[in-house]
Amino acid sequence: MQKRPLLNAIALSLGLAPSLAPAQQSLPFRPTPTASVAGKTLADSKHQWRQPEAHLSPDAPNVLIIMLDDAGFAQSDTVGGEIHTPTFQRIADTGVRYNAFHTTAISSATRASLLTGRNHHHVNSGTVTEFASDFDGYTGEIPKSTATITEVLKQYGYNTALFGKWHNTSAAATSPAGPYDTWPTGYGFEYFYGFLGAETDQYSPSLIRNTTPVEAPRDPKYHLSEDLAGDGVRWLRQHHTLAPDKPFFMYWAPGGVHGPHQVFQSWADKYKGKFDAGWDVYRQHAFERQVSLGWIPADTQLTPRPGTLPAWDSLSPEDKKFQARLMEVYAGFLEHTDTQAGKLIDELEREGLRDNTLVIYILSDNGASSEGRSGTINELLNINMIPSSTAQQMKALEAMYGGLSALGGPKLSNMYHAAWAWAGESPFVGTKLTAGYFGGTRTPLAISWPKSIKPDAKVRPQFHHVNDIAPTLYDILGITPPKSVNGVAQEPLDGVSMRYSFADANAKGRKPVQYFEMMGSRAIYEDGWVAAVFGPVTPWIGLGPEMGLWNPEQDRWALYRLDSDYSEATDLAARRPDKLAALQRRFDEQAKANHVYPLGAGFYPFVHPEARVGTRRTEWHFDAQTARLPEFIAPNLRSRNSVVTVDAVLPEDAHGVLYSLGGASGGVALYASKGHLVYEYNAVGLTRAQLRSEQPVPAGRHLIEVETTMVAPKPGSPAQLALRVDGRVVATGATPFTPPLAFTATGTFNVGRNLGSPVSLAYFDAAPFPFNGTIDDVHVVYKAAP
Repeated sequence: MQKRPLLNAIALSLGLAPSLAPAQQSLPFRPTPTASVAGKTLADSKHQWRQPEAHLSPDAPNVLIIMLDDAGFAQSDTVGGEIHTPTFQRIADTGVRYNAFHTTAISSATRASLLTGRNHHHVNSGTVTEFASDFDGYTGEIPKSTATITEVLKQYGYNTALFGKWHNTSAAATSPAGPYDTWPTGYGFEYFYGFLGAETDQYSPSLIRNTTPVEAPRDPKYHLSEDLAGDGVRWLRQHHTLAPDKPFFMYWAPGGVHGPHQVFQSWADKYKGKFDAGWDVYRQHAFERQVSLGWIPADTQLTPRPGTLPAWDSLSPEDKKFQARLMEVYAGFLEHTDTQAGKLIDELEREGLRDNTLVIYILSDNGASSEGRSGTINELLNINMIPSSTAQQMKALEAMYGGLSALGGPKLSNMYHAAWAWAGESPFVGTKLTAGYFGGTRTPLAISWPKSIKPDAKVRPQFHHVNDIAPTLYDILGITPPKSVNGVAQEPLDGVSMRYSFADANAKGRKPVQYFEMMGSRAIYEDGWVAAVFGPVTPWIGLGPEMGLWNPEQDRWALYRLDSDYSEATDLAARRPDKLAALQRRFDEQAKANHVYPLGAGFYPFVHPEARVGTRRTEWHFDAQTARLPEFIAPNLRSRNSVVTVDAVLPEDAHGVLYSLGGASGGVALYASKGHLVYEYNAVGLTRAQLRSEQPVPAGRHLIEVETTMVAPKPGSPAQLALRVDGRVVATGATPFTPPLAFTATGTFNVGRNLGSPVSLAYFDAAPFPFNGTIDDVHVVYKAAP
């Protein structure tokens, strides 16, 4: 410990903050000994309140990590894009910026790596939690042997909070029954306000406060991103008032700009006409601005558009209007989301905390998302692999929702064309999910800490990864990663500190090796070289049953030298087979060490539906208090033979929802309207089957049954629907298809009301539309195929 003052002096001379905390090998810390002396009586005893030991320097910085979702490398105007991001610009202008910072190519994996400082498979997050399986590396549950930085910093004296998207709890553990030890509060966050899954409706979100579901107000002025910013500001003020002597760690991770792309019309209208020239022109112009800004090297090559994406000029005039408006909505959504982050920075300045707050702004958790495929009014159509033409969608948009002006609103879950995502990834190959190429993994990064980092507009080119954030924080704070946390032995970190680059843009990079893998797309970086495989999944085409036939041994590897090929445009594999072979061996070593194998485990549950996360039960009884049961563990009323029997007492002129599953993006609901019973099957917004009793149902006790019968056993099959009252059929109908995967990402099953986004347009403005009678039982049972 005698060396620490000298080391701190050296650090200060280099423009770095000194180490701020003593090394600690085991957490929690030992209890503070009392200073009181106990005699036999109070008269001969001495009382003095014990003072907790300080484990941090008094000037330990606050930490704010901002990470948006699904934003593209070339979308922000800070880096050459068309979309205004004033807060990202603000952080870059007051700190340093990086153009070779990487994610894992998908949400859950990036978030787990960020929080633990380890590779994503190392912490069982090899895919999204909804696609978890029982292979090591893919269970969707971060082991307690790889503690999060929040758990460590909390025990060092930080107050910790998370606002927004979590996506690191297995879908099987997200019900009100828990277990809660894999929720944010079980991983070191003292406060959590946000949602657990991949996405949520921005107007009617599925919200959790700590471990309790809460309902957003039914207010046309409500938007989730604004709510998350407002709650974050309130938390900062409370912390500053009640615990001003403690540093804080805040992780602000909104749902924007993940689908659904939802934002108020006024924000989308700011971009009217700006994308009329199309995605080919956008990508070229963004590339030119990136070069002129110095964000990318002047000798960078712009990679071409894949043949599987259409040229803008091949579209019809009507399709161009549709696609341009989808992009306008997205652009407004991104600017709106970034603007909300700015409210946190404003509050830090108001409280006088900005100078000693380390702000790390990661523009995205992966590349821009191409899951919108051909542009869609409902992203769940594509996720469920439901075939639909642009003409069909535009027809439904006009007939049911009011035309182009409805895009971005609460009744739709629209998402832009995959070609916009490709354009937003200039100059790279790939999009989100492409772990083998930088279009899926590389994202802009800005870091600002006015007290200790001198602003520098020169772009940092050092190769780094999201697993380097936690080691950087440990380094700044002088914390040696503990060997034990809460009695559990800890596994080593995989990341390295980036602190060396704060004061020197030209410092030699210190990241020796980094592998990438997501659903078979894979790469290995070492000493300036990258070997890469695009993989079996083309993100803008999607997953299909043929994934089960893929043989990774037949994949073709490419080789790139990054110091002269920033965009991975020139394949050197044929010229340097020796280097390629060495990197392939290196990938194999890393894959074995991090539980990457078997390749393809990330999409195993898609190819093998029986292995998907979810309940294995076949029968349930629910009462009127049932609420907010996540769709992934609720009964499958979407695509399975079933009978739902509701034992209820209906009043005269009955109205309200008896049960619902899902939301506006898709779902089912049984409700009463002016005494009539109605069952609606909302087939992901494209078609809606409504079964309505011809006559009002008399007041009194009734057994109401809804029967779903799949026409065929294959995924996406049509289904026959029947509505019965006291054993008598009162209405029949059919849905032309059934989504095999999900109606929603975070929608829920509810009895007696429709919480969250409304399933039916018929009661959209009256939601949650509570039932005005009595429900004694909702019995759900799966039935055998006919």
